[in-house]
Amino acid sequence: MIRHIFRLGLLVGLSLLCSPLVSGQNTSVKPSKYQPRDTAAFYTSLRQIRKQALETAGADLPAPHRDAYFSRTDHIIRGVEADGFLFDSTLTTHLTTIMTTLIDSNGIDLTPTILVSRSPVINAYSLGNGMFNIYNGLLRGVKTNDHLAFVLAHELAHDQLEHYQRTVAKIPTEVVQIDDYRKHYKQQRKAFRKRLRSEGRERIMNEYKQAAYRKGAFSRQKELEADSLALLYLAKTDYDLQGGIRGLSYFDETPPFDVEIDELTRHLSTAKQPLKENWLRARKDKPEATDAKQANAAAWNQDSLSSHPDLALRLAKLEFDTTYQEPTPPVNLHGFRQLSIQETLLSYQKMEYPAHTILLSIRYLEDEPGYEDFYYGIILDAMMTGYLAKEARQLAEKVPPAYFFGAPGSKALCRLFYRTNATQFGTYLRSLVEEKVAAYPDSVYLNQVADRINYYFSGAGRGRQ
Repeated sequence: MIRHIFRLGLLVGLSLLCSPLVSGQNTSVKPSKYQPRDTAAFYTSLRQIRKQALETAGADLPAPHRDAYFSRTDHIIRGVEADGFLFDSTLTTHLTTIMTTLIDSNGIDLTPTILVSRSPVINAYSLGNGMFNIYNGLLRGVKTNDHLAFVLAHELAHDQLEHYQRTVAKIPTEVVQIDDYRKHYKQQRKAFRKRLRSEGRERIMNEYKQAAYRKGAFSRQKELEADSLALLYLAKTDYDLQGGIRGLSYFDETPPFDVEIDELTRHLSTAKQPLKENWLRARKDKPEATDAKQANAAAWNQDSLSSHPDLALRLAKLEFDTTYQEPTPPVNLHGFRQLSIQETLLSYQKMEYPAHTILLSIRYLEDEPGYEDFYYGIILDAMMTGYLAKEARQLAEKVPPAYFFGAPGSKALCRLFYRTNATQFGTYLRSLVEEKVAAYPDSVYLNQVADRINYYFSGAGRGRQ
């Protein structure tokens, strides 16, 4: 499995995400891009894959292992029911074509089933038995078909090496029954405190780290095995081998949350309501908290405790040519980056993280021109989310403290949410809505967001919140 872990750990694994953009036409017969074209047939195909997998595994498969295959199917179905996957036929066909090229070029007998999760995480993994889950965030992270080909070759290698089946085989077959969990927890806690007093914190922490290392070693070994086989798979196709390996480096990148002060004010200030300095600047008399207390936790993020080997080690084992330079501008682009960006922004907004959503939107306003009305619509929607959180006194659950981000503008946005009262912020937001609607009068999406905000502030919508 190739994956990238976001700094915000809560985001890892999220796939039950956002609702679709309103198209301007409301018709019950138009299929949603977040649902299969034929849901019943799709579910039947999943159950058929499970049936074949269980037949291959044999009748003597232990019950906990058998349950894992049922859980896999149920997990996918729940994700579909929650609009957690993107069923874009053009995208799915494109990914399937690349995977089929790899399969046919290497003489593999397999009919792949490719799912596209709506999660913004840069990730992809093999579900076993010819099923693959490609995260939407991956299409934002990697740029070319060569990059995609290596990722898919890596996941195909996981499938052919039966890593899913090997993982299932490690599930304990004997379940320990605990009648009183509260009593059991108290006993465990008492025993742990006794060990702390007698052995010391450092010794116990080292013991836990060693246990975590041994647990992750199996996973890291599987990743290196898949990398090696992926290299052989890719070599039998016309994809650029070095270019494909280069795509691995994008898994080390985080979403671009870093925004400078001038970028923040350029996109968020209005003529009627400019952003005030006392809303944005750090206070000398009240130093902001830092995450220094979490410094010791950094050890838990090192490679020895990771499920994936260090990126530099992986590139070295793949004999990546460090002098390799990709063409400028890039060639053989996969063409789905903008779709991924829009889905990423919608997913952060659905998760109600207004600061993250706005910072990403500003970054893309600067770096990905041509979709300004959509980005500003997302910003207005996220601002409203922040306002409602402020009214409900839930801002701390939605917006991180300023020290969470590194760049000055990113910190300033957090201060904007915390320093303004509801009246000030509401006045500012209405001014921002007015200015953006005037700038993009023909944008259906932006005007729909603006109408919802104006309806709320008119007083008519407050009783419905």
